[in-house]
Amino acid sequence: MLKVLEIDSTRSWFYNNLASVYFEQRRAKECEWAYLKAIQLDSTNPAPFCNLGNLFLQLQNFEKSEYYYRKGIVVDSAGSLNHSGLGILFMIMNRNQDAIFYLKNALRFDSTNLSAWVLLGIFI
Repeated sequence: MLKVLEIDSTRSWFYNNLASVYFEQRRAKECEWAYLKAIQLDSTNPAPFCNLGNLFLQLQNFEKSEYYYRKGIVVDSAGSLNHSGLGILFMIMNRNQDAIFYLKNALRFDSTNLSAWVLLGIFI
């Protein structure tokens, strides 16, 4: 992966993929850096924002997690994954009404979002 960046370091998705590798290796600092680099190169892609939300959710930094999910929604208001991410975050925080709202939004934008269906089922 790093060889690819040596060849062409201008592509956002390279950094997004590199960050995913760091995420799996539990290398949080490197992961955050790579996602932020992906955003720097393409701030119109909602995926790295969602992925940062997921990273900070895993690290239990709920404030930062919410911040990045919301930034992803600003970038793509119809992006199901950032809405779903907020739903999961709010479930963990016992903010059930907010969780339901965002999980329903996720399904409104993508009716095939299985995790949103399953999680919403907890409340029904």
